[in-house]
Amino acid sequence: MMRFSQATLAFCLLLLQSPRLDAAGTCTLEIVNSQGQTIRLLVELATSPAERERGLMYRQNMADCEGMLFVFEHEQFLGFWMRNTCLPLSIAYIDRGGVIRELYDMKPLDDSVTYPSREPAMYALEVNAGWFERNRVGRGSRVRVRGCLGQ
Repeated sequence: MMRFSQATLAFCLLLLQSPRLDAAGTCTLEIVNSQGQTIRLLVELATSPAERERGLMYRQNMADCEGMLFVFEHEQFLGFWMRNTCLPLSIAYIDRGGVIRELYDMKPLDDSVTYPSREPAMYALEVNAGWFERNRVGRGSRVRVRGCLGQ
C-alpha cells in the first residue's frame, strides 16, 4: 500500500479545491469510479499538436493527484509511447462521451513499445502508474470533461 505524507495530501487537496479551469491550461477532472465515487484529478491540458507531442517528456516527478489530458479534435485511433518519459505512467483512452474504453500501464524510457488504442478515442489521460487501480477506475468509468474544457 502506498503512503503519502501529510504535506503531499494537503497539497493535493489544495489543488483540487481550485477552480475547474484556470488560465495556465490546467483543470480538475471528475471521474466516477466503479463504486460510484467521484474522484478529482488536476490535469494539464495538451490541446495543440506541440503540447500533445511533448506530453510528459522530461518530467522528473508528478504529484499523485495530477495528470495530463490529451484532447483531440475528433475520435480517432491513438497511439502513445514513452520516449524521453522518465515517469512510469498509466494511460486511459476515453471516447467522445467520456467513457474509459482502455487502460494500459507504460514503462518509462521505453520507446520500443507503443500503446495503441483498439477503438477510436477523443481523449487520452496519463497519470502516475497504478493511479487507476488505486482509485478503482477502470473500463466503463465515466470522465466528466465538459466543464473542464469550457464546452
